Amino acid sequence: MLRGVISPSSPHEQYAQSLRQAGLDRTALGRDWLAAAERALQTTVTITLPYRETGYFSPEEAGAVAYRFDARRGQRLRIEVELEASEPGRLFIDLFHRGPGSEALERVASAPAETRRLEHEVDHDGSYVVRLQPELLRGGRYSLTQQALASFRFPVLGKDSRAVSSGFGATRDGGQREHHGIDILAPRGTPVLSAADGVVTSVAVTDIGGKVVWLSRWA
Repeated sequence: MLRGVISPSSPHEQYAQSLRQAGLDRTALGRDWLAAAERALQTTVTITLPYRETGYFSPEEAGAVAYRFDARRGQRLRIEVELEASEPGRLFIDLFHRGPGSEALERVASAPAETRRLEHEVDHDGSYVVRLQPELLRGGRYSLTQQALASFRFPVLGKDSRAVSSGFGATRDGGQREHHGIDILAPRGTPVLSAADGVVTSVAVTDIGGKVVWLSRWA
């Protein structure tokens, strides 16, 4: 057991440690709060994104809720919560990932303590779980919104999909070959942007493609 040796890495873990340090984990309310956090991860509600729900956390009871959904690499998850409460308090939002063939959950992201919004770019396909839990003696009516958005940016400054003049798979040379790319029209000198964070692995000039820059997103 390394509790107390390794610093907590999320607002929820920091709060849980503060309860233990204050001896509140030996009280009925503190035990219930810690147990509710674990129980929520074991009794998840299965959903499909996009998803919106309204619920209620009673300030008199230690509660938590968790939702499970599937996400794919390349998606950007956006989780937002609005909380109507009579007393100000923190609401902890944590995101966990369960890999293929595994029952273990790994925390991959948490909302900052001062916000009720979490965004995360999905690096691995699989099952994800988001958990909501207010601090002790706080609660209220909440509205949860979860979305899966595209994580790639448009690669030409100031342009959008209307600038695409030729799509992937379009015929070339009278049908003898297919165009394995996408043409985007813009005035000469318009900056080209990286569609995602990554590492440039190759720069070349080819007869068909012209100036080519290879970007590896997962390097």
